[in-house]
Amino acid sequence: MILVTHDMAVVAYACDRVAVMYAGRIVESGLAADVLERPRHPYTMGLTHAFPDVHGGTGELVPIDGAPPVLINPKPGCSFAPRCPFAQPRCHAETPVLEDGVACFRAAEAPALREAAALPATWGAA
Repeated sequence: MILVTHDMAVVAYACDRVAVMYAGRIVESGLAADVLERPRHPYTMGLTHAFPDVHGGTGELVPIDGAPPVLINPKPGCSFAPRCPFAQPRCHAETPVLEDGVACFRAAEAPALREAAALPATWGAA
């Protein structure tokens, strides 16, 4: 069964595996618990802070600044790069491929990026 949703609580409750998509491409996939608890793609990190905590926490909800891309004439590079607080020049020029369950040039830095992603200021919130 395939379930399409933005509701992270539903994913945590109903799914064993998850594929996170952005602009029509899978940017992260794996066991739902792993992806939700230790995301490696900045979009997934942003999603985990933009929705209520799946474990009932009362943390601040932080939206991902900007708007999704127009897909009629896609620009080169990672489609999330214009909204990503961790984007580097390479992200705007090259499209990362899905490797080891994540499509991000900075996936190896995920633990440090998760710490920064937990701060509302990272996403442009005051």
